[in-house]
Amino acid sequence: MKVWALQKTFFLVALAIFAVLYCWPGTPAADAAGTGASPPTNPKVILNGTLLSFDVPPVIVNGRTLVPFRKILESLGAEVSWDQVSQTVTAVKDGTKIVLTIGRNTAYRNNSLFSLDVAPRIISGRTLVPLRFVSEALSARVDWNGTTRTASIYTDLNNNIELISWEDFNNTYPSGTVVTITDVEKGISYKAKRWNGYNHADSLPLTGEDRKILQTKIYNGPDWARRAVIVTVTDSQGRTRKFAAAQHGMPHLTGNSDTGSRFDLGENVPPNGFVPGTRRKPYHFCLYFWGSRGHGNTSYRLDYSLLTLKAADYPENRIDEKLAELGLHR
Repeated sequence: MKVWALQKTFFLVALAIFAVLYCWPGTPAADAAGTGASPPTNPKVILNGTLLSFDVPPVIVNGRTLVPFRKILESLGAEVSWDQVSQTVTAVKDGTKIVLTIGRNTAYRNNSLFSLDVAPRIISGRTLVPLRFVSEALSARVDWNGTTRTASIYTDLNNNIELISWEDFNNTYPSGTVVTITDVEKGISYKAKRWNGYNHADSLPLTGEDRKILQTKIYNGPDWARRAVIVTVTDSQGRTRKFAAAQHGMPHLTGNSDTGSRFDLGENVPPNGFVPGTRRKPYHFCLYFWGSRGHGNTSYRLDYSLLTLKAADYPENRIDEKLAELGLHR
C-alpha cells in the first residue's frame, strides 16, 4: 500500500509540474494550445506594393495598428520632427500638418482636432503612432486584411482624391474660395465660389456661363437630384487638391416666400446677401463633404455620405466600416 501511495504522489506531482510548464500564461505553448494555432505575428505594412521594414515591429493595441512614426511618415513623403520636451510628433506634407502627442488620445490635422482610439506610445525606445490616422491624414488609403494581418497603404488613388472632413474643409477654405466642380458620372466641370454655410458649403456658380453648364449639361432643367462630385481647389501657393463631395441640386433660392421660381433661370448670379427686393438669399447650391450635415440638422445624412464615398472611389468592402464612424448604416 505504501509503495502504491508513493507512486500515486509522484504521478500527481509530475502532472502538476507538466501543467505549470506547458500551460503557464504567456508561454508559446499556452498561446498555441489556447487558440489551436500559432501565436499571432506582428502585423505587416505594405506601401504601394512594397513591404516596409521597421527596426521595432508594428503592434496591435485594442484592435489598432501602431507603427514607428519616423519610418511610416517619411515613407509617406512627410517632413518629420520630434520634440523631446513635449513628447510631440509633427509631420508636414503638401500644406497638411499633423501633430500627435505621446499618451494623448487626440491629434491635430491642420486646425482640426481628431479623437484617437489608441494614443501614441513609446515601445522599445521608439515612438509608435496609429497607422490608419497618420496615413489617412496625409490623404492615403489603408486596407486591412485580418487573415494575413497586413495593412496595405495606397497613396496614388484616383488622382489623389481626398476624403476630407467637413471640419477640415470649413477651417481651411473660407467663404469666397473659388473651386472647380466635376460631376463624377458625366465628367463635366464648371467653376463655383463658396458663399456661406456652417453645416455644409453653400456655393454659387462663378459666372453665368458656369450656371448654364450646371443647369443644362448636368441637370438638364430644374432638379433637386443629389450627385457625386469632385471639388478641386488651388491655393495661393499653387498647390492643387481634389476632394470627394456630394452636391444637392442646381442653383435654388432660400428664405421667405415671394414670387418667382425656386431655380435660377435668369442670366445673372446675384451678389452675396439678400437678393435685391426680396428676403431671399442668392441662388445657390449645397456641397456636402465627409461629415457634413443638412440644414438646421445635427444628424449626418446617409445619402450624402454614400455619394461622397462614391466620389472618393472608396472600397466597397470598407464602406460599412466607414459609415459606422458617423453612426450610419445602409
